[in-house]
Amino acid sequence: MALGLHLLPASQSEGVLVKFSKLFLLLALVVLAVSVAKADTIDPTVIIRQVDPPPVPITDPNGTIPLSFSASANVFAFQNDTGTLLYSLSLTLFGYPQGLDFNFGDNPGDGIFSSFSKTINQDGSQTLLFFGIDEFHTGLLPSTGCNVDSDGDADDFCGPVYTIELDGIPPKEFVFGTATVSTPEPATLLLLSTGLVGLAAFRRRRSSPQA
Repeated sequence: MALGLHLLPASQSEGVLVKFSKLFLLLALVVLAVSVAKADTIDPTVIIRQVDPPPVPITDPNGTIPLSFSASANVFAFQNDTGTLLYSLSLTLFGYPQGLDFNFGDNPGDGIFSSFSKTINQDGSQTLLFFGIDEFHTGLLPSTGCNVDSDGDADDFCGPVYTIELDGIPPKEFVFGTATVSTPEPATLLLLSTGLVGLAAFRRRRSSPQA
């Protein structure tokens, strides 16, 4: 059986070519538009920043708060929202699953506390005590200018913000414990005030001219 070839007249052939050209041009424009749209969003920028954790507000001037650290999360940030100056910070720490030896780093007070002491407790935990203020060491200053919500809590962290950092925690080890802050006992404040008044009187007496 012979195969027949059907040829279109020249006018019809030209019409088909024109339609095909228009279709091809339209398709090319669509592809170009899609390419341009992709080009606008093909290079997203991702930024990862390491920042201090949001500080935990301390509201009890003689309160204790829980602590936990690891090698990858070794900073605890807090803010004094008690409204009063805090004179000491006591950290009681223990390592898990094995015991760890905790020591003070270089310049541990950093203008905050002047004195430090370490105690090994009977349960194997260790207590590191930061204490002492003077003209060069401020203690834990209360935050100022915070807006307080209906619950009595500061709704933002207006500083100063303090951080406790534990360096050298081994991988797969954890540190748990507590932090206890304190203000002077009323009797201590009275004794301190009396001593300051007496010292001022003594200096005034020595500086007064002798009759």
